[in-house]
Formats: sequence, structure tokens, C-alpha cells
Amino acid sequence: MPHLIRPPRMAGRKPPMLLLLHGAGGSEKEFFNHADLFDERFAVITVRAPFMQGHKRYLWFGMEKGGDTEEMDSIQVEFSRRSLAKFVAQAVDAYQLNPAQVYVLGFGQGAVMALSIMLTDPDLLAGAVVISGQIPEALRSLMARPEQLKGFPVLVMHGLHDELYPIGCGRAINIALSGYPVLLDYREKPIGHLLSQEALDDASAWLTVRLDASGVNGALTAPEFCASLGHVQIKVRNLERAVRFYVRFIGLRVTERTGNAYAFLSSCDSHHDLALQNIGPGGVLPGGEAIGLHCVGFEAPNAATFALVYKNLISASIPLVATDHIVRWSLYFKDPDGNGVEVYLDTRKMPGRSDLWLGRDLPLQPETILAVLSEK
Repeated sequence: MPHLIRPPRMAGRKPPMLLLLHGAGGSEKEFFNHADLFDERFAVITVRAPFMQGHKRYLWFGMEKGGDTEEMDSIQVEFSRRSLAKFVAQAVDAYQLNPAQVYVLGFGQGAVMALSIMLTDPDLLAGAVVISGQIPEALRSLMARPEQLKGFPVLVMHGLHDELYPIGCGRAINIALSGYPVLLDYREKPIGHLLSQEALDDASAWLTVRLDASGVNGALTAPEFCASLGHVQIKVRNLERAVRFYVRFIGLRVTERTGNAYAFLSSCDSHHDLALQNIGPGGVLPGGEAIGLHCVGFEAPNAATFALVYKNLISASIPLVATDHIVRWSLYFKDPDGNGVEVYLDTRKMPGRSDLWLGRDLPLQPETILAVLSEK
């Protein structure tokens, strides 16, 4: 089947797959515009429906007259369902994806097909997102046994004002799936028959939660180059006060000043490790829950220096927290403007230590820190 793929941006050995199924009159190219909305761990694939509606417009199935109403062409529904089931297996093999982590998202006719695969071949999928769809009547005789759908996660969203698949279709899906032991999340939206940004955002968030719950990890693919961390710039209310602090308690030296606007400080031969920018007394520190820099870390070259930094801070009555992170000892405190500062000692080579943090923290006692000074 003609398709497009956005490879995972976080490379893993067997990435998860997200199959996007467009609605009536759409195409794989049109739906591919939404690919970047979804989790970077996914290989996102959009596939073209097999039946033409017009120039570059495709259908999963046509409609037949059934008395006073139109009904889905059951033969074409079945053809599309089987084609998609076959395509999933082929795509998993061709792109080396994880067969246990295949998700499908469909809109309109694509939602009908997502339901069709889910309810007949649930073993092919790890979860489904159904947006503005309907369960085909002809499918009911092919549906899997309830135990095959136990714990199957499915998100169903439907527009309250959907003119193509009225809200009764969405509520019928809700009722039908409620009779199965699935993990159903049903939501109604105050919209018509359209693939809204809100629905896409909800679907993206829901899929990310599913990946996280399933323990799907992704390893970043490193480029051919590596840029090292060179310096940090922080904003302060009083430049002179900040300079005195970082000289006295961190041991940095001033390498350059530009009036009362900037000061540059270094711990080695570089022009600066720390740049201080004066924004005046009206500067406001971001709130505690704000996104941004947590702290600036300075490495002590040895245990004696670490202990001397500790003594200096204590003698100046600067509040601090001392923590043993297994891989390092850390002192955490604030500069005069409230910016977080850390002084740390790499302890990985010390006896009984570890090369990995693994989320473990221990208290770091004063006597442990100062012991190196008493040994002299």
C-alpha cells in the first residue's frame, strides 16, 4: 500500500509504530502533515486508502443504497481491513519495528478501519485512537472474543455536532466497547466532523502516556560532532554583589568587566566560565515551578577543596544542603539573587562508589566532608 514514514527521532532497537488512517477523500500525503505532532519515539506511518474518489482523493470503502439510507460497502470494508492487517505485518518487518507496540489512529473512514482491525485482530495492535467513526454492522460476526480484548487501551473521540457520523454513532461505539474488558477512554467534543487540533493534541498526549506506561524508551542518536559546555550566563540585580559572591565562595577570578553591565569570571584559562549580566534592582526571579535553569554547578578538583568550600559557606552562615549522590558529593545553596548554585566532588573513583546514580541519594554529614582536613 502506498505510504509515507516519519522515522523515530529517538532511535531505539525496535521502535514503536503509529499508523495514521485518513478519512474519506483524504490521502496519505495530507495526513502526513500531522506526523510531527506525535511522540518522537514513534515511527509514524500514513497509508493511502485503496479506492479512488477523485484526483488524489481516496476512500477505504464506498457507500451503497440500502432502502432510504446509505450503508457501507461491506465487501470494500473487508478488503481494506485485510489489506491493512497485511500491511501492518509488512511494515513491522520492513522497518524493523516492535510488533508488540503498534498503535493505530483513524479519523472518519480511517476510524472505521481502526475499529475494524482492533475488534477483529487485536493481537496486531497495542492500542487504538478512534476519532469520529462508526462500527460497521458487517463486522459484528467477525469480532474477537472478549478475552482477546482484555486490557486493550482505546481512546474514542466524537463531535457532538458531527454531520457525517452523528453523535449517536460515537455513543454506540461507547456502548459496544463498554461490553468488552477494554481500557476505554470516551470523550465528546463540541465540534462537527473535523479533525481538530484539540483532538490531535489529546491523541498525542494519550499515546505518549501509553508508551511511558509500557516502558518504551528511546535512545537519542548522537550527531558526528560534540560541542562541550563552555559557560553559563545568569542575570543579577546587583553586579558588584554578585562578583564578590562568586569570587569569595567559588574562587573564580574576574577576567573582564564592561562597566556596570557585564562581568566575566573564570576558573581556568578560558575567557569565562560564568557571565554575570546586571539587569538592576527590579529584576524578578522566576517562580519555584518555572521552567529554566535549576542551578550552576562548579566542580571541586579534590576532597580538600570541597571541604574548604563547605567551611567557607558555613562560616558565612549561608544555608546549604549537603547530599551524597553516590556518583558525587554536592553542596546546594543560593547566590544573593536566589540563583541555584552547586559545588560538587566527583566520587566515582572512591572505594565503594558507583558509576551510576540510579536515583539514589544519601545524607552527607559534616564530619564526612571535613575528615580530609583532619587527616592533614
